[in-house]
Amino acid sequence: TSFGSTNLPSSNIAPDLIAKIAIEPGWGHFEVKAVGRFFRDRAYSPNSNSITATTNPIGAAANKVSEGGGLGFGAILPIIPKKLDVEVQALGGKGIGRYGVAGGPDVTLDSNGSLDPVKSLQAIVGIEAHPNPKLDLYVYGGDEYYGKASYKFKQPVGTATAGDTYIIGYGAQQFLDGGCNTQYPAASGFTSCQSSGQTRNLWAVQPGFWYRLYKGSAGTVQFGASYAYIYRRTWDGEGAASGTLAHPLAIENRVLTAFRYYLP
Repeated sequence: TSFGSTNLPSSNIAPDLIAKIAIEPGWGHFEVKAVGRFFRDRAYSPNSNSITATTNPIGAAANKVSEGGGLGFGAILPIIPKKLDVEVQALGGKGIGRYGVAGGPDVTLDSNGSLDPVKSLQAIVGIEAHPNPKLDLYVYGGDEYYGKASYKFKQPVGTATAGDTYIIGYGAQQFLDGGCNTQYPAASGFTSCQSSGQTRNLWAVQPGFWYRLYKGSAGTVQFGASYAYIYRRTWDGEGAASGTLAHPLAIENRVLTAFRYYLP
């Protein structure tokens, strides 16, 4: 979900349903796939009075159920047989965040307290080259996008801010993002970056290689290394100054190495 801890047991009413059709017509490998998901959580209606230890409005809580799913395709194209392959994967739908490499959001709450699956589009393209039996070269690039699902919410009667209107949900502009692009946030009125961390899109490019040091009757020993450039952009939120918007972003560079031994 887009809120709370992720280290909890699943409360979904059913497991994910996955279907895939694979076709190999003689050149290439092609797939069409679908996923169906079922969400359940217990939530308070945003229109109930403020929740405190004394009021404890158990009657305002209810089980919320929603459905999501997506459609996708994949292909492996041997452009030059045994020398150059192109791979393509894509998946689009609602409530499919967990299937992305970045582990994005599945659902958020709307103004009625119902579960609303977040729209998502995920895609990756890879090129793999095999110049000789010992060396594999590759480069992968992908992008994940998560759509805005925000709603107007008016504070109910009986609360300290009754009548005030807020924007809630996923990607709401009233989340505090001031100071996130400032080296010393306190200078801009914030003691720290208060970004909600709600991803708009995240893309990465990763080139690398595998080199087989030994391949024979005792198995295979190979060494690999890759570099990854990762760019993450969040939805706009409130800036440090009144009436301004902030759009935090993050860039990360990674270098990965590995040794592998495969049994014969």
